[in-house]
Amino acid sequence: MPSFDVNDLNSVDDMIIGHIFEELSRSDWNVLIAHFLGVDHCGHKYGPNHEEMARRLAFIDDLISNVTEILDEETVLIVMGDHGMTETGDHGGDTELETDAAIFIYSRKRLLFTAPPKSISQIDLVPTLSVLLDSPIPFSNVGVLVDCFIAPELLEWAKSSNAWQMVRYAQSVIVEMPQIEPLLRVFDSNSDNMTNQQETMRQIQAIFRASWTNFNMAFMRVGILSFVDTLLTTVNAFFSKSGVSLGSLVFRSGVLFVQCSAYLVADDERYIAVLDALLSVSLIWRAIIAFSAMLALNFSLFRILTVLMLVVHAFSYFSNSYIVFESISVRFLAQSAFVVAVLHSACAKEWSPRKSPSSLVTLIEHRIGVRRVLLMFVVLTLLRGGAIWERCREEQQNACTATQFSVPLTRLSFGAGKVIRFVFGVSILCISSLITYRMQRERSPEMVSSSLIFPATVATVAVWTAQWLPDKSATQFASFSLVAAQIVYVLTGVRIVMTSICAFQCASLNAFVGCALAFMDTLSSALVLLLGDALAMSFFCIKLIIYFVVQLVHDEYQMMVVLTLLSSHGFFALSHQATFSTIPWQAAFIGVPGNFAFQSVPAALVGAHLFASYIITVAALPLSLTYFGIRMQSRNALAHRSYMLLMFSALSVLCTCMAAVVHRRHLMVWKVFAPKFIFESISFCVVCSFVVITNLIFCSLNSLTVSLPLHK
Repeated sequence: MPSFDVNDLNSVDDMIIGHIFEELSRSDWNVLIAHFLGVDHCGHKYGPNHEEMARRLAFIDDLISNVTEILDEETVLIVMGDHGMTETGDHGGDTELETDAAIFIYSRKRLLFTAPPKSISQIDLVPTLSVLLDSPIPFSNVGVLVDCFIAPELLEWAKSSNAWQMVRYAQSVIVEMPQIEPLLRVFDSNSDNMTNQQETMRQIQAIFRASWTNFNMAFMRVGILSFVDTLLTTVNAFFSKSGVSLGSLVFRSGVLFVQCSAYLVADDERYIAVLDALLSVSLIWRAIIAFSAMLALNFSLFRILTVLMLVVHAFSYFSNSYIVFESISVRFLAQSAFVVAVLHSACAKEWSPRKSPSSLVTLIEHRIGVRRVLLMFVVLTLLRGGAIWERCREEQQNACTATQFSVPLTRLSFGAGKVIRFVFGVSILCISSLITYRMQRERSPEMVSSSLIFPATVATVAVWTAQWLPDKSATQFASFSLVAAQIVYVLTGVRIVMTSICAFQCASLNAFVGCALAFMDTLSSALVLLLGDALAMSFFCIKLIIYFVVQLVHDEYQMMVVLTLLSSHGFFALSHQATFSTIPWQAAFIGVPGNFAFQSVPAALVGAHLFASYIITVAALPLSLTYFGIRMQSRNALAHRSYMLLMFSALSVLCTCMAAVVHRRHLMVWKVFAPKFIFESISFCVVCSFVVITNLIFCSLNSLTVSLPLHK
């Protein structure tokens, strides 16, 4: 069934139409459910204001009209939505547009006996429909009867049945929820009073609603302590020449075993106490070691300023306002950190002028360098330009204005703007492919993988072109789009294998640079396919920024700080937000049919779209080793920078975790803090995964001796 394929608006609805009237004419059913998906899929693909949505709604209107004509007097028709959608057709959040949906109820007999309420909770439909069907109310129901649909002579019996059902369910969970017991005692003291029954049901329902937000503080505490302990372990491994010790691995394995035991036995106090003691001792010991190692570092003012900007960004997660406007703050911090790092690299040069500089121009020309200044302004401009592709979130209100570059191609109406955007995206892709091809051929002419760049580009353009087609035509060319995307995936896999072989065999700096560039471009080809034509330019800008950063920033600490901030900036510059309603579900169906058996594959595609900036930042780690004219052990250098990137990324995750715990009763916890923690945690898992993959591919590099920097 193509139920999950948002590109297919017709198949499910057509199958329902083929059976619904036949089923309605039969008499062997009490409840008949028809779940139409065309409107929902149309919202995801085109948005609510597209002409295709008008056609789908007209189709549903005609269907409702035809069904009402054949209904008998004993049948009630209920048409309802399980959710709404935003102005972009998304849902999953808690905004009014997403949680409110229409309900239409029709019957040939009298249906309303009193004035209807202005709104109905979905959980209240359960007891109401049960009474109308003359069936028992489900045991675990926590909904309250909507009495306007019940005949007056049955109302008292229906309300009493609802009350006793909810009381019996409350009695079954009284051990886990002792706060219900006083309400049950009040109910028992006057159980025949209708007003008492209704009040008891409302209060029990309120308690159940509140219980859905229960927090296990013991597990929260252990989770934070475990994360901090792991972070300090990484810090110690970073400063240690021998890496992680065997004793540390044994200790961490034991702690993991106790953690699993505590989880399996459901918060046993003895296991929690043991974990608290073990983690506290480990934290103190590792903190002492890490602090001692840090004292031996050479702290310069520039390095402290750069790292401080990363710390400020991490601690800004304790403010819901900074999370809402994070795209602005992280862009400013990334620009500031980059400028400080470039100035530090310039000041680190040896310079002995015969006389003091007579002007600022002379200072820039001799001390910093005109080329360096020009590239610095190019990077700052590219960072600022990322705002063009940023997507707005509801809390920003009028402070944010989205452009058409943040909207998928299928949601744009046909016109000059759509044509210009498509041509612009294709042009950027072709230019990027040509530049990458020439760079790889210059560095490593013998690499065969560079010859696969253009076939991947052609296949990507074919997929984008298929998105132009109207819905009826797109259905006929669905296999063409799938095959074209699958060609890109296959070429990506082949190029990764070739890059791995190249990294294993390279014996010169040029060969290594070629491998590093090939690795970045290989991942880029698949990511650009998922991102689409509008975000191709933004992704190309991020790659350019990375390329300039590894040239201009010479201090490895500052470089990793800038790359960490850049990955966060790229998340927003690629039209993402830390909200569930903005998840790019359309990526799940690029090269994968909606009825694909392994749902983990579409999930991975959505994750790749979401965290493309993090993936390409990790992929740049090998390239960051190639701009220093020194003798280096490539394996150790890559591991060293990997540890650094993981530490800096983990700091942000730790702060989002602590912010979610501290603000667990905050008004914005489910709207701001919890989603941010989830997105940041998943991004860290993505970073960890690709750090492992990158180190596996480039782990066999030989020592490279270079007398001069590769790029002047």
